[in-house]
Amino acid sequence: MNREEINRIVKEHVELVAPGFYSDLELLSKLSFNRRFTDLLVEEPGKLLELLLRNNDPFTVFFVIKYLVLKPILSRIQRMDLLDYLSALFMEDTKEFRRSLIALIGNC
Repeated sequence: MNREEINRIVKEHVELVAPGFYSDLELLSKLSFNRRFTDLLVEEPGKLLELLLRNNDPFTVFFVIKYLVLKPILSRIQRMDLLDYLSALFMEDTKEFRRSLIALIGNC
């Protein structure tokens, strides 16, 4: 799965369930790190976690990552069994999260 596909999958899902929210995530990412939201997810999840926690409480961040971001990606690769694990890993150990995510989707 390449970077553009990840971006498209996440954007379509977020726009479907929370219209306008993807634009907010992109704007925050661009203003803070001059990077796309999904690029931070794959390349620098620690920065993404920091950004999200600056603007939301931990429960909200966990919900966003689990249900709006990881769910469509894992659904696409038919690995929904890892949703809880990867969501928790994102919150607890972003370096291991990155390694696990790249192992699943490939180094894009």
